[in-house]
Amino acid sequence: MLSASYIAFELVAPTAKGNGVFVAVSFSLERRVAYSQSIECSSLGNESLSMKFSYNDEYGNNARIVGEKTIRDTYFTKESAVFQDGQIYCSAVVNVQGSPVSNEIFTYTAKPYFLILTTGEANETGLLPPVFTEVSTLATPLANNEASFDATMCGVDKNCILPEQCYGGCNGMGFSYKILPNSMMRVELFSVLTASNQYIAVGFSDDNKMGNDYVIECSALQNKHYNLKFSYNDDTPANVRIPGEETIRSSYFTQRVIVSADGELYCTALVNVSGWSQNKQVFTYNRTQKYYLLLASGFTNTDGLNQHKHTFVSSPRLLAGDDSAVRWDLAIADESKRYCWSSSAVQEN
Repeated sequence: MLSASYIAFELVAPTAKGNGVFVAVSFSLERRVAYSQSIECSSLGNESLSMKFSYNDEYGNNARIVGEKTIRDTYFTKESAVFQDGQIYCSAVVNVQGSPVSNEIFTYTAKPYFLILTTGEANETGLLPPVFTEVSTLATPLANNEASFDATMCGVDKNCILPEQCYGGCNGMGFSYKILPNSMMRVELFSVLTASNQYIAVGFSDDNKMGNDYVIECSALQNKHYNLKFSYNDDTPANVRIPGEETIRSSYFTQRVIVSADGELYCTALVNVSGWSQNKQVFTYNRTQKYYLLLASGFTNTDGLNQHKHTFVSSPRLLAGDDSAVRWDLAIADESKRYCWSSSAVQEN
């Protein structure tokens, strides 16, 4: 799961040919095929392999969804579909928010699903009865259980900021970081979600005030899905978008996991912090600089982040793990530092 709105799927099955075949997964709440929604990798007749939505009717027969073809290109992105080495293989990032086209289009919920895997042949009108069916033994949530904050690793494998006292309340905010070789940094950001179009952000500052700061944020700008981004706090001070930043986002934020469900937002990624030659506002990590970490959350608009509703400012520290000041902050949680290292301060996903 990339988020509650997008899931990366892979479907693979052995076959002697590349057309007129399928492999499909159905999502059932009751361990039966009937009334279940499906995602398939199929070649209908002699057409090319592609990923599609389909539906299983009250008798368990697979059926085409009226209008599904019109949304296919936008709902299945980064798609790969090939027949090679005696198998069919499809992968894509799939929009699982459902569609007004039909309520038969797969719509993700946090409920546990029985997964039903089927393979077989197909003709021009749809999938034929499967020659192989496998049903998962237990119903399982699709969300990755590892996609949540693990406070037990604070001070062991990562540095954490889990504030107890914040301006405007802490709203379940937290941030962790770990400096890695080759100008890479592992980050986690999380907060409570009270509505749509919110953000959680961390600023990297040379003082304890907002202004002229690099920012890493996890945000949804006016009904778009949540994503990790670079932004910048100018000297106004105001948070601003960085021109062209969206063109480097996918290569600078890798191994991303974003979960926005059950009233919580959790975002983690491996981040390239070497800077960007095209714009100096993208975060450039300086190993010798001490940073104040400015943690904030609030709401977004079409242009960016609104003024924060919840804020916290850390003590200055080197971000590399060998900084004695960081170790001291990790060891002591008092009112002046306002750090809390107990897992009770963290909302589990």
